[in-house]
Amino acid sequence: MKAVFSLRRLAAASVLLLVCPTVARAAVTCTISTTSLNFGATYNVFSATPTDSLATITYSCSGNPFPNAGVPIRIALGAGGSGNFDDRTMTGPDAIHYNLFQDASRTVVWGDTAATDLDLVVSKANRGANLTATVYGRVPAQQDVGAGSYSDTITVTVIY
Repeated sequence: MKAVFSLRRLAAASVLLLVCPTVARAAVTCTISTTSLNFGATYNVFSATPTDSLATITYSCSGNPFPNAGVPIRIALGAGGSGNFDDRTMTGPDAIHYNLFQDASRTVVWGDTAATDLDLVVSKANRGANLTATVYGRVPAQQDVGAGSYSDTITVTVIY
């Protein structure tokens, strides 16, 4: 997925979330799926408002992989091309900074360490159901970047 820039505007910047392959264990099959994080049609470098977007990660298992309630499932998001989840960048003619968050207020950065990944807890009621997590993306305002296409790729890892 690519982003296209017009002069002083960012159009349709996106981040591709990659997922791990399907995991199979004796009569239990688990899958991970994601939606793309797309930052929309335009980004005006003169605007004082950041550009926000959402994506989802869905984790699903058939069978009963978690016989006990209260099992934590950790979802980690890689750093992408920048190598640093505290300051992710989409690359193109320049680098445009963005980040991924666990919360709608975009204050808790979502990373790939035990301190920054997201824990979902499997309860008795949801142990055979899809678990969905929302990824909150933000491109900070007033970045002076040139016209062109910008993108990044993030690896999603589920640990259980």
